[in-house]
Formats: sequence, structure tokens, C-alpha cells
Amino acid sequence: MTVEIASYIKELLLLNDCVVIPDFGGFVSNYKPAQIKHNRFMPPSKEIAFNPKLQKNDGLLINYISEKEGLEYFEAKLKVETFVDESLLKLENYERLTFEDVGQLYYDRMENLLFEPVANQNLLVDSFGLESFSYEKLYEKMMPKPAMKIQQPEAVQVIFSKRNVKKALIG
Repeated sequence: MTVEIASYIKELLLLNDCVVIPDFGGFVSNYKPAQIKHNRFMPPSKEIAFNPKLQKNDGLLINYISEKEGLEYFEAKLKVETFVDESLLKLENYERLTFEDVGQLYYDRMENLLFEPVANQNLLVDSFGLESFSYEKLYEKMMPKPAMKIQQPEAVQVIFSKRNVKKALIG
């Protein structure tokens, strides 16, 4: 496998949500928000998946190769076609295709094409420099609460009785 094309795919995934390899398939990235699990903080990242149904050439990969290597479009297209032919041959021979810092493609026993992403690689540019870390749980100290003095309200004295109120209203 051409190492350059695999590294170009990684570079393109840093800036794009989808990179299609014409007549082969496409890598798709989805935003994954920051998470806290089991006292471990994980920064936001991109989850990478491979979709073999994305076959149509969108020009992104070929134009990028053309620009990076100073090739004409059709030369870059021929380079990608050669890469696809070599890759399909390796997969048919049950070899794994490794895309550095992205993942591996391979066929299982049932001849299903599977993609295994690299677990510890974060391709989200916005998270550059952020790393996951573990921390200890903080607990509130069990401090005694100050004792509150409960005061009994004083009984309200009745100033008026029913008779006096009636006399006051009538008189």
C-alpha cells in the first residue's frame, strides 16, 4: 500500500468529515462530545467509521494528491486507482490494510469488510493539546451540622372574644 495515500487520508480527515477513496469506500468522521466515565475525562473527538458504499469520486482525495505531489489531475487519479487495485488484492488475500493513525480494514471469516479504528488517536483539530486524564472522586466531608435551637412560638393571647367583637360591630 502506498504510504503517502494513507497519510493523505489522515491529513484530510483532520479537516474534513468525509474522505472518499473512489471505487473503494469512504472514511466518515462523527463528532463525539467530551465524556467522563469511571473517573476519567476524555476530550471531544472524532469517531472514524468506514463506509464501503461511498464509491463516487468527490475529487477531494485526488485534488489533494495532485496539489501535494505536483501532479496533474489524471496522474493523481491513476495513482489512486493503483492504490485501490493493490488494496483490494491485499484484502482478498485476507491481509489487513493499515491506515496510520486512522485504523485497519480487513475481511472477517464471513467475508464482511470490517474497520477497526485506532482507539487512542484524536483527529478533532479543536481538541488539539487536550488529553484524557484520570482523577480521584471528591467527597464532601461529613461535617457535623451546627445545632439549631428550636424555639417554641409563644401562644397568641386572644384580645377579643366573640361577644366583644359583636358588641364592637353593633355598637
